[in-house]
Amino acid sequence: MKRRNIEELREQDLADGTYLIARKSLATTKHGKPYLKVKLQDRTGELEARVWDNADAISAQFNEGEVARVRGTVESFAGTLQAKLDDIRAVPAEDVDPSAFLPVTRHSVEEMWDRLQAVIEDMRDPWVKKVLRKIFDDEDLQARFKRAPAAMGIHHPWIGGLLEHVLSLVYLAKRVCPHYPHIDEDQVVFGAIMHDLGKIYELSYETSFNYTDEGRLVGHLVTGAILTDRAVRELEGFPRELELRLKHILLAHHGTYEFGSPKIPQTLEAELLHRLDDMDSKITTMTQYLEKGSSDGSNWTEYARSMGRSFFIGEKGPIQWADHVVELPAEGGAAQATPPPKADKQTKPAPVSEKSASKNKAAGTPAGGDDTLDLFGRRRGSN
Repeated sequence: MKRRNIEELREQDLADGTYLIARKSLATTKHGKPYLKVKLQDRTGELEARVWDNADAISAQFNEGEVARVRGTVESFAGTLQAKLDDIRAVPAEDVDPSAFLPVTRHSVEEMWDRLQAVIEDMRDPWVKKVLRKIFDDEDLQARFKRAPAAMGIHHPWIGGLLEHVLSLVYLAKRVCPHYPHIDEDQVVFGAIMHDLGKIYELSYETSFNYTDEGRLVGHLVTGAILTDRAVRELEGFPRELELRLKHILLAHHGTYEFGSPKIPQTLEAELLHRLDDMDSKITTMTQYLEKGSSDGSNWTEYARSMGRSFFIGEKGPIQWADHVVELPAEGGAAQATPPPKADKQTKPAPVSEKSASKNKAAGTPAGGDDTLDLFGRRRGSN
């Protein structure tokens, strides 16, 4: 029987084929009976599974991170699909390619990498550019960064997901920062690039997604600050305050102590980076669920535990991811934006001649002002 992809499985379908065992743990029911909790995975998604009978004996037949042949049926539990398995047996490693069971970004990794390098090259602050170049000079770090997922299961949980998330966040930053010209765009972009870089060491992603010892004992927020510190030490004359601001952005990007930040945002750049990161992760998580659609034919997705809710699908049905990397807007950023002229309170506006007024009217520009809008949607120069 041809193996069915996880995204194709529906309630009452047979689960019979080879899947990666992404998670495995023995548990006990409230009556003291052992059972086995397993997470199955392939390129298209993940599926929780349970073994209720002979759990100890079946558990001895495979290890977490192996590809195994499973047999069982798909059921619905609390509105979420789950497989009830009767047997799980490891497949010899030489018979499978484990990477075939890991989800992969839909975008070109090399294209995303080239775009990120172009963003770094265009930075205006020479010190921020230097520290990023120093960090990314490491070829092993580059290789890890291009392959790593952004998370194990919440958002961008696929090979190349970290790079995809970082580029998305960089582009968000370059769109939002011009709206707040007093915020340092290069510092925010630095945070977007570096905030999750420690995940290349926090997570393992060769045969399955899991935490490494470094990830459990140190974590990616601290690792990112350590990488920054090492690079700064090799750059003579690096400004001390800038060093502190860059480290703070990384250490505060989770926003609150309860979510693992050793510091909460105390600079504008740190606060903005935290908000954009939270937005990108949540929008991507919702998109993942909305792309799958409904498992029971209703207008609602499966329950998303990480966000504590399901999402409304509606008449349009499942959504589709963009098949290309979005482009940056034409404008370059806050520093290149033309500032509004400073008004002289003592000087009245120059009178507008009939000829100039006619010319303005023909061009669609009100007399006494240009055709750009201020923060409140009013034309500059108008009352």
